[in-house]
Amino acid sequence: MKLQVMLVAALVGCTTPLDGPEPLPDGGGGGGGGKADGTGTTMRLLQANVGNVAVTCTTYKYKLCYAATEERLTAAIAKLDPDVISLQETVSAAQCAAMTERDAAKVCFAAHVAVVEVQARRLVGAAYTVACDTRSHYECVAVKRTWGAIRGCADGELCIATDVSQTADAGAGCDPGFSVSAVTIEPRRGDAFRLVDLHPPSGKAVACRRAALVDVFEGPAALARGDRSLLSGDFNLDPYVGTDASEDYLRRQVGPGTAFHFHSGTAEHQPAYLTAVYDWPLGSFTYDHVISNFASGTCRTLGAAPGTVRLDGGTGTDHRALVCDLEIQ
Repeated sequence: MKLQVMLVAALVGCTTPLDGPEPLPDGGGGGGGGKADGTGTTMRLLQANVGNVAVTCTTYKYKLCYAATEERLTAAIAKLDPDVISLQETVSAAQCAAMTERDAAKVCFAAHVAVVEVQARRLVGAAYTVACDTRSHYECVAVKRTWGAIRGCADGELCIATDVSQTADAGAGCDPGFSVSAVTIEPRRGDAFRLVDLHPPSGKAVACRRAALVDVFEGPAALARGDRSLLSGDFNLDPYVGTDASEDYLRRQVGPGTAFHFHSGTAEHQPAYLTAVYDWPLGSFTYDHVISNFASGTCRTLGAAPGTVRLDGGTGTDHRALVCDLEIQ
């Protein structure tokens, strides 16, 4: 989450822009379905950073720490019924195991984790197969079982395995709590594609953030290799107004003259809606992005696009989720 360091310091010292209200339909995900003529595969993607920079979530490393927020998000996800979900900043099982939570309002309270231990599973429910990054397990991808599968992960399972999720090294001197990772998704109808779940380092860690993006785009082991790659995540950078080296790098990789294009940001609305909305002195930015080199369609920023509401119901997280109805075949 970008500018975490600044927060702590402050505490110590569909293809066209929307031009009017247009409600986002509940449910209605791709379901492996196609166009009326029987061609094409559609996919509803949900991109959601569910963390919170609130000081009361510090012991959770600013992850999704309140049970009431988690429950609102779970209900909203079920209502939207996405085919694929890209999550950042979930609380890992290891975090809860390492603490004795005495606050019944927090997600690691014993009674809250007693039935379903892993927060990512609680958020998406049993209808999804889930794979998380192999380092910290904070970032997870979920695929609706009736719509498709995650290669290497058994139907309905939650997998944390190197043969399922390719997680890039953190890099020397970089915060290992951030990650970029990729899984291969196999729709029941249509061709497989790579989904890269991005949450590179935040704040002043520009070199580390840029290095993470290089791992996504460059070399034979690039996470986004091939001609069917989709990127979704909290990139911790704003390519529309930012000027640091990581933002310059992303602008060179995505847009006219490149293989990749945005489905979010200015593809949805000009100027781009803000997706990371922090209290003073942190400011607000467009950090959450969906990009591909093969799909078509546009995202909506929940709570900013006309006729939509925030995934958290109005409070609890500091990022605005994106819902993207895309054609991928």
